[in-house]
Amino acid sequence: MSTFSILYNKTKNLIGSVRFYFIITPIFIFLAILCFTWKLWSSFSLDFPIDHAIWGQFGDFIGGTLGTIFSLISVVMIAWTFNIQNRTAVTQRFNDLFFELLDIFQSQEKELQYYHEEDGHKLVLSDNKDFFFELNKKMATNYVPSLSFSQNRKNAITTYTNTTIDYKDKLSICYRTLYQLLNLVENGDLNQKEKVEYLKILRSQLTESELLFLRYHIKTGEYIKFAFLINKSNLMKHLPLFDLLEFKYWREKLQPIEIKYANDFFISLFKTIRKHGKRITSVDKSISASIIQTKTSLKVEITKNAKSAWVNKFNNKEFENLCEGVLKEIVMFSNYSCYNNYKELVFSPAQTNNNVTTVEVHNKKGNVVKVAFDNNMNYEDIKTLF
Repeated sequence: MSTFSILYNKTKNLIGSVRFYFIITPIFIFLAILCFTWKLWSSFSLDFPIDHAIWGQFGDFIGGTLGTIFSLISVVMIAWTFNIQNRTAVTQRFNDLFFELLDIFQSQEKELQYYHEEDGHKLVLSDNKDFFFELNKKMATNYVPSLSFSQNRKNAITTYTNTTIDYKDKLSICYRTLYQLLNLVENGDLNQKEKVEYLKILRSQLTESELLFLRYHIKTGEYIKFAFLINKSNLMKHLPLFDLLEFKYWREKLQPIEIKYANDFFISLFKTIRKHGKRITSVDKSISASIIQTKTSLKVEITKNAKSAWVNKFNNKEFENLCEGVLKEIVMFSNYSCYNNYKELVFSPAQTNNNVTTVEVHNKKGNVVKVAFDNNMNYEDIKTLF
């Protein structure tokens, strides 16, 4: 919040309190007396007889001055009250519309049914939130991974499209409503703090499976404005990296607890890079990373410790490909290539020296390698990169 906003809020609260009038009234009386008697101070004495005519004029002066001042304050207070009432009405209208749209979105999700055809009959296996969970399991089962991260990306889009083809119409309705919710928050008459609160409410209604489906939905078409709003709202920030189809090859080599350690580490790496941090260590102390960011490049050096249990499930080539995929995910794929012109990026092949694996990307045209949305970005800029 800016210094001006803080001062404005403090002033507004002060004017709205009774204490304000107890403070300001003596000040105005003192100033009125000073203005009326400033020429008399040099010769003023308590021995002088009281001139009722002069003090009568003084009383008229005080009454006229304070009356005018308090009339002005009353006008200001009335205007301020109308402004607050109008602001409250606008906020209430937005609040009603937001939750009405959210109710519609939830109702549309309840219409989703994951079913199986058997002997010409449709057997409903799950619905509502379970729809995404069960369909996600089916999608993961049908997905055939490889050691190539680039090939994995293509396979992921194809698998998503084939898995959801029977549910495309109803899913599209849900996505359009979700888009309208994001668009409403983006263009609503709200300050940044209020926008964040509404986005938190929206994010809390989405499961990881729903976010996963939304991610691949955006990648299947030219949903430029949708991608812009998702990036700006940071809607995908809770989506675990190893839940993505592209990382199935590596996930299959790990136990559930090891998958958790890997997810925690790479999500922490992502957050640290976005905040321009220098170094992180995994929760289980098995792996650490040093981050070197310049204006035109980003380099990550990942060190495996002696007891790197889950990391040692991979040979050097597998771990190098994993690190390359993670870097591409951070810089390009997680934001739908909206932050950087991918034609300008050069990803150096990962290299391992002893226990240190190094991955790097630089911009060959000398532009900044961006990894996070900033408020200087706008839709028109992102549209040229999509």
